[in-house]
Amino acid sequence: REVSDPGFQFAEDECRFLAEAAIFYLECVSKVNICDDIRVFHKIQICRKVFPNKKGSSVLSKSDVQQFQEYRDELFHNVTALEGLVRRISVMDDDLVKRASVTEVLCRKLDKSISSDFAAALALFDGINHILLVVTLRLGPAEALFYLSRTDDSFKPHQYIIANVVLVASIVYFATRTVYSNRANYALSRRLFWSSLFSGSNFLDVVPLVMVLFCVFST
Repeated sequence: REVSDPGFQFAEDECRFLAEAAIFYLECVSKVNICDDIRVFHKIQICRKVFPNKKGSSVLSKSDVQQFQEYRDELFHNVTALEGLVRRISVMDDDLVKRASVTEVLCRKLDKSISSDFAAALALFDGINHILLVVTLRLGPAEALFYLSRTDDSFKPHQYIIANVVLVASIVYFATRTVYSNRANYALSRRLFWSSLFSGSNFLDVVPLVMVLFCVFST
């Protein structure tokens, strides 16, 4: 259907309204404080009636604060345990994504995801392959450029071959990772795929690999 179709426009507006409602809920949950606890709130109100000059914060005991933190942690856990929470937020409009990204409940979800074993293993493999990429480029194609002929006595063909093989393996690793990342974005949303495909971060991922691959085959 065309965008000018009233039915399509109504459905689009309704989706936008539901998305804003979801982000508003995350913002409200993130702003929950100890005064929102009804038991604590009544305790503060009674104290202010009996002792008008006494601050409400001095009424709270350590057990009150600890119990509230347990309630809030349980609430945050139930919200962040929703299946596909981050995936669904990522395909929303940019302004809604920015609002959601600063909420405390979503930050806690992302912190937990980043500290997972999978994220740690992925970061470790990325770091190892980045080091291999730099070292093998220096020992392979970069060093071969200093020789006028491959028949020179100082040229090390075995080192050149091994370095190139490891270098190509690292390039294949990063290329495969980029392809799967773009496929995941396409599965989420075509709009997200096309916006990330020509983004600056994707440009910095692809262009160095192409340049290194060119150096490998040009030497």
